[in-house]
Order: sequence, then structure tokens, then C-alpha cells
Amino acid sequence: MSETAEFTIELRLAKTRDLMYCASTFKIDTIYYLKNPKTKTFSGPYVLHKFTNSKILESYYNSQCIYVPVMDFDFDIEMKLQQKDFKKEQELIEAGKFSA
Repeated sequence: MSETAEFTIELRLAKTRDLMYCASTFKIDTIYYLKNPKTKTFSGPYVLHKFTNSKILESYYNSQCIYVPVMDFDFDIEMKLQQKDFKKEQELIEAGKFSA
């Protein structure tokens, strides 16, 4: 039995702060997509890593080909984890098994 799913994601043109913390320091694990300027189609997702070629990335950036998701996945996941951990901490405090 085969199941398929459709996934739509909203993208925006990447800004320097989306890709780098400061000069020559990539935001490792940042998800991005590339838009082909001729066909206007997207490829990806790609992930920034320590082996990313900075010259090629700079070329894509200067050509306005790099797009990032509008929603910050990491932030959303982190917030959910923090909320869950907080709830668990509250339960432990109330049960007298944890002191804040």
C-alpha cells in the first residue's frame, strides 16, 4: 500500500543574517533552497554545513538565488521542547520530586 503526501512551504529571499552569524561564520544546519534564475524553479532543501563552499554560496547569494523558509523550524521545535520540559518540571515540583 502506497501513501503520498503533499507539502507546501513558504519561502523568502535569504538575507545575510539568515546564513551567517558574522563574517565568515556560517549558521550551520540552516535549511535553504535555490531558485534557478532561468527556469524559476526551486531545488532543495540544502543544509549549510562546515564543508559548504563559501565562494559558490556567495555567488548564489549575489545572484539572489537563495531562499529560506518563512517559518523558523528550529525555533518552533525549540519552543515546543521548552514548553514540554516546563510542564514536566511543574509536575515534578508539584509531586515533591524536584526543587526549583
